[in-house]
Amino acid sequence: MNRSRVYDYDRGFLGLGPDAAPDLQQLAQQETLQKVVEAACAQGILQEANDRAELAVSQLLTTAGYASFSVETQPPADNACAEQ
Repeated sequence: MNRSRVYDYDRGFLGLGPDAAPDLQQLAQQETLQKVVEAACAQGILQEANDRAELAVSQLLTTAGYASFSVETQPPADNACAEQ
């Protein structure tokens, strides 16, 4: 969200009325981010990312010739999926 920009918007033919676009954009961004986080938490995306990272690092180390190693990932923070 911090890197998104609106380059242009149209207030209509005469440009009359309140300029609500910036407020609407911010509201839409907040709601979208909340939905993305909720969906990620509900689907276990953070744990899936940890599992895949562990697999990728294990494959890399095995390919590099290491026979004995331990890969430990950091579990998702307790508040990562806390109610918003």
